[in-house]
Order: sequence, then C-alpha cells, then structure tokens
Amino acid sequence: LARAQTLQPAERGEPSGHSMQAARVRASALVCAAAQHPLPRAAGQLLRPQTQQQGFVKLLQQQHFRCFSRAATALAATSTSTSSTTQSSSFHAAVAAEVAAYDRRVWTLLATAAAAVAVVATATGAVGAPEAKAAGAPDQREKPQDSPQPPKQAQQPPPPSQPQQPQSQPQSQQHNEQELTEEAKRAGEAIPGLKEYTRAEVAKHNGQNGSRILVTFKNGVYDITDFIKTHPGGDKILLAAGSSVDPFWALYAAHKTNNVLKILEGLRVGNLAKSEQVDTTAVDVNDPYRNEPARHPALQVLTQKPFNAETPVQILTDNFITNNDIFFVRNHLTVPLVDGKAHRLQVDSGNAPPLSLSVDDLKSSYRKHTVAVTLQCAGNRRRELNEIRAAPGLAWRVGGISTAEWTGVRLRDVLLRAGVKIDEDGRPLPNQPQLVLLEGLDKDPTGEHYSTSLTLERALDINADVLIAYEMNGEPIPRDHGYPLRLIIPGYIGARHVKWLSSIKLTDEESKCFFYTSDYKVFSPDVTKEKADFSCSPPLMESSVTSAITEPREGAQIAADETVLSARGYAYSGGGRSIMRVDVSADGGKTWTVATLEKQEISRGKSWAWALWSADLNLPPNHGGVVDIVCKAVDSSAAVQPDSPHGVWNFRGLLNNGWHHVKTRPEQTN
Repeated sequence: LARAQTLQPAERGEPSGHSMQAARVRASALVCAAAQHPLPRAAGQLLRPQTQQQGFVKLLQQQHFRCFSRAATALAATSTSTSSTTQSSSFHAAVAAEVAAYDRRVWTLLATAAAAVAVVATATGAVGAPEAKAAGAPDQREKPQDSPQPPKQAQQPPPPSQPQQPQSQPQSQQHNEQELTEEAKRAGEAIPGLKEYTRAEVAKHNGQNGSRILVTFKNGVYDITDFIKTHPGGDKILLAAGSSVDPFWALYAAHKTNNVLKILEGLRVGNLAKSEQVDTTAVDVNDPYRNEPARHPALQVLTQKPFNAETPVQILTDNFITNNDIFFVRNHLTVPLVDGKAHRLQVDSGNAPPLSLSVDDLKSSYRKHTVAVTLQCAGNRRRELNEIRAAPGLAWRVGGISTAEWTGVRLRDVLLRAGVKIDEDGRPLPNQPQLVLLEGLDKDPTGEHYSTSLTLERALDINADVLIAYEMNGEPIPRDHGYPLRLIIPGYIGARHVKWLSSIKLTDEESKCFFYTSDYKVFSPDVTKEKADFSCSPPLMESSVTSAITEPREGAQIAADETVLSARGYAYSGGGRSIMRVDVSADGGKTWTVATLEKQEISRGKSWAWALWSADLNLPPNHGGVVDIVCKAVDSSAAVQPDSPHGVWNFRGLLNNGWHHVKTRPEQTN
C-alpha cells in the first residue's frame, strides 16, 4: 500500500498501459480486498471505478496469472470471522498448491501479494505489531477516514508531487539500505563457534550428484537446499549454487531487506574460513590475459582465454535492456588496458587534415544520441547445429544475444567534420573512397588490428543510426564491451561492432582483418572448410530473423496432468526489421498459438532491438509431462524462420535460425 501511494494518478488508470511494477501493486491490493481484511476500502481505491477492477481481473486471466486468480479466490472464500493470521496462512497454502505448475513471473507476483497480506496483518495488529490508530490518508488523495496508518516505524514515501533528486544508486536500493535494522546489517558476519568452510568445500555443494546446495554471503555459509522450492525468483537462485550470492544481489538489490536477510540467516550453517575471506589469486606476469577485467559469476563461460560467455537463459528476457554485468561477452583477442582520458580517436577522410578526438571532445563538440540496439553473436545457437554435424567455434546456446541503450555521437557527424564530401541529398560524392575502415586497439600476435569495413553510404545514412558510443546503459562502456569507445552499427552481427575504437579512415580497400576476410562468412551445407573459397563469399553483415524460448528451459519438469503452460522468449531480426509475429507450439509445430509481443521499440520504421514475447499454451492431451515446445518468428519483411536447422547448417556454424525447440520431461516426485 505504501508503494501504491507513490503512484502518479495516471498510473492508476486502465491496467493495460501499466508497468509490471504497477500491476503487482494493484494485484497486492486486489488480494487485500479479496481477503476481506480491515483495509478493503483503502485497497479498493486503487481499483476504482468498478470497470477498472473488472478490467484488471480480465488482465490477470489473460496474462499468465491464473495461478494468482485461483489463490486469490481461495483466500476470498475464507470466512470473514477468521483472524488475519489464519487468512494469511490460508493464502500461503493456496499459493503452495498452485505455484508448482506456473512460471517464475506468476510466483514473483504471488510473493508480492503475500507480502501485501502480511503488511495488512501487521498494520492491524494481528501479528504482534504495535496497534495502529485510525487516521486519515497519509497523502492528499481521498481515503476512508477509518483506514489505519502503516506502522509508525515504517518510513513513508514522499508524495508523488515531490521532486526527486538524482541518485547515484537505484532509489529502491538506497531506501532499503536506510531501513535495515542493526541485526540485518550484521547478516553475513562471521559467528564464533560455527563450522568453517573453504570456498572449495562450498563449491562442491552445488546440487550435483545429489549434494546439498551451499552459498555464501559475505563471510557466512548457508544451506539453501530446502529453501529453493519457495524462492520467489524460482530456480534463478541456482546460479549461485556452490558460490557467493553477493554479486547476484548486486543485480537484484530488492534482496537487501530486513525480512530477506532474516530468512537468509535462518539458513546459516557456518562461516567462510578466515584464510578464504580474501581471494589472493597469484597473477602470472607473462600471461597476456593478466589484465583482464573482473566478470560477473552469473555469466555462462564458454572460454576463459579469450573470455567468452553467455547471458544466463534464466534471466535473459527478464528485462528489455540487459544489465551491463550480464551482457553476453564475445572477445576474439585480449582486452586492452586503456586510459580513457588519454585515448584519442584518429579520423582521416583524405580530404582534410586528420582529426584527433578525445572522449571529452566527442561529448562536448557533437550532438549526443541514444539508441537501443540488440547485439547478437553470429554464432548464437551454434550448439543446435553441432547436433547435426560438428561446426568449429564456441558452442553458444541461446544466450549470445543482449540489448543495451548505447549513447554516443553519429559516425556521420564525425565524418562530415573530417571532410567527407556529400551532395545536396546527403549522399557521398563519388570522387573519394567509398569505404570506411574502422579499427580497434585489440590486435593478434602478428600485429594486425581487429577491424571492419563499412560502406560510406551506410556510414552517412542518418536513418542507420551508426554510432561512436561512449556509454552503455547510461554508464561508461565496460572494458569487456569496448571502453572507452565502441562502434555500434544497428542491425549488424556482433562481430562488426568494433570495440576499443581507435581509428577511422576512408579507403578503397576492404579490411585485411582475419575476422573480416576469412571468418564470419556462410557457405552451402555441402561445402567443407577445405573446399571453401572465402574470397568469393561476402562478409556477413545483417542478422537473419530468429527467435528462442527462454522459459521453460530444456528439460523442465511439468506434471503429467498439466493443461496449460506459459512460455516466453525473444525474437530478433537484423537490418532494422521489426518482428511482426511470433508463433509458439506445444506439439512440435502441428498447431500454433500467436504470442503476445510484450516489448518492441520501432522508430522511423526501424527496429534495432529484439522483441520480448510470451504465450499461454494449451497442452496436448495425454502428454505425460513430455512436451515439444517450438517457436518461430516472422519479421516485417515477411521473412520466417525455416523449420529445420539442416538447411542452414554451414561449417562455421553461423546464423542458425531454424525453429527453436525446448522439450520438457515428466515431473519427478521425491
């Protein structure tokens, strides 16, 4: 309810235009009303008029929230004479009976709703909290006069009209940290007398081969084995199995609350050994990779040297914009150690004296632009091609793709200031080189810099949004992703987005870089590496239309009598083509359901980023828990994914865009 009070009036309009956060707040309010708690009228304020309440219930039914609806119905059936504590217990029982068959988003919503019930019970003194006196509403909106205030110790949010000052951290994270009790602040500290574990011992307890599952937080060791089934985030917690939850909680700051930390300490089994509290890994001074940046442990590592890793499928489509820490990483060579202040970008058109630009020069002398762009490794989904015939290269699953908001200056603007000549229509004049060579600081053992070529016409196309980026999601670009400058060519495969950009020049010759001339090219399925003539095949540029299922995951367990299954995933096409439709099947492609496109950005007829989709699938009768879920996308040019990867197989394993399959297995009981 406190969160609800911070919503702007416009956010309390028709549910269809709401963010997920607002929807969860209203869901919590609906549970309070259904439970017939002492605050139904206050909760009902969020759902006025009656048509809005009906619309929201309809939204619940349509948007994967059947589990929530049934649990709320069960709670509403509880007698009005039953105590708040009993009602809350009934709600938890209803949740436990329903949640196993539905996906993570439903469980997260249920957890939020359950928390709202607990807040109401606390506010009314039902669970031992100080009795709250009746009072008026804490803000200026109309509230029932007999609605009690939240507990006195709860910190009130500012009214919606109050301007918010910029924060260096997410506001929710700062708010949580300010409210932590002294007991919560001590969570993770070493406790004398408990068993000590080394990190190696913790790592062995990762759930493999029937072992218990341990995690660490600060200097504490915790057994989460029995907690997993009730974890609001589902099996995402397994990303930290056998290791530390600290870096994951840095991503999900909502964990840093009194209640969560209290639950965690209840799972405490020991301390980290004192000698293990600081990682003192020795560095080989002769190792060319000795200056590599730190990486988030959630990344699914494919190779360490050079470092390549996927975004975990469990969290790949949680958000339209991918967090920098878990953005997939594709490095061909070592990561340069660059002084961002001293770095200079050399620009030579051959028509005027060359430019030497610092990052500050770009920020101060050129107009800033921000574009949401999806980057995808051309080898994404190569693992499926390997099942047909082995294709050399990294065995990417579906996580070699991510989306970020890139901020920088248009390549066009820099080229024009460097002396590139254009006609009255803005197109390049013919009496100058028609290719742009763009080089990075990374180089192979022969001294050849990583580079790519781009046609001058594409570089000057104002609608192509080609950027020299210096920020990624509002922050300086991380080292793994090109600090301090990166070339962004929306709609192109990831290999063309040159990192650590250092040189731009007009030329008549294409790049001599190995990864431009002798890699990232596709051939017929019958052409072998020995027979391939790379000089006759053009370099890959635009990505083909593709899609993938991220929930459920391969091998997920479902009950034999389950009738409906929720699926979600992503779809993407290169060249600025938007996603027109995603079809999803629960019977291997015999029948199809049109998915809901939850998020897609289209500007000036171009879409540079993926679309996120979801679908509720009616399962075939007598499936016995074994279901073949399939997805395929259609882009704005009506291009559709082929039904099989056999026809797109190539010896380099690039651009696999066959239908994506995920197969479930029967639910196992312990």
